[in-house]
Order: sequence, then C-alpha cells, then structure tokens
Amino acid sequence: MDGTNSSAIVFMKTCKGFDDRVNIITEFPSNKNVLEHVILLVVSIIIFFSSVFLNSVVITAILGSSQLKAKVSCFTILVRSVTDLAFALVIFPFFITLLSNEIGWEN
Repeated sequence: MDGTNSSAIVFMKTCKGFDDRVNIITEFPSNKNVLEHVILLVVSIIIFFSSVFLNSVVITAILGSSQLKAKVSCFTILVRSVTDLAFALVIFPFFITLLSNEIGWEN
C-alpha cells in the first residue's frame, strides 16, 4: 500500500517505476469484477485460438498458391498475417495467464 486512502482502497497497490505510478488489483472488491474477468478471459481464449487458426490459414493459402504469391497486394496481407500470428503466439498467452492469475485460478 502507498499509505494514501488505505481505508478506501484496500484491494489495490500502487507500484512506482521510473516516473510512472501503476495501480495493481490485489483482490476483487465484489463478485461482479470476478465475473467480468471471467468473461474477458473466455473472450481472450476464443480470440487467441481463432487468431492462430485463421492467420495460419491465410499464410498457408498465400504461400501455397503461385497465383497469390505473384500479387503485390497479397504480400501485404501475408506480412499482416505473420505479424498477427506472432502477436497472438507471444502476447496472448501472457495476457491469458495474467487474467487467470488475477482471478485467483492456478494455471
């Protein structure tokens, strides 16, 4: 705790890093927040799997077709799909882990 408003905000901690202050939720004040986090977790898992699957389909289709490889516009789509796939594989697992840890579930 930061020491300020300790009676009003007992479920948050303030962390200081460089010149920034970040509030971190340490516990939920009500079940409503838990429900919102569970919904966000489910939506994030759905987005993760659909992003991996659909971007893989696009990459496979473009690389497997000689007609699509020849088009310049397909190259930009390929680059976008590769970056989306990399984002989904690198960032989403950490975000899903963070959400599940905030809820209090073990991985």
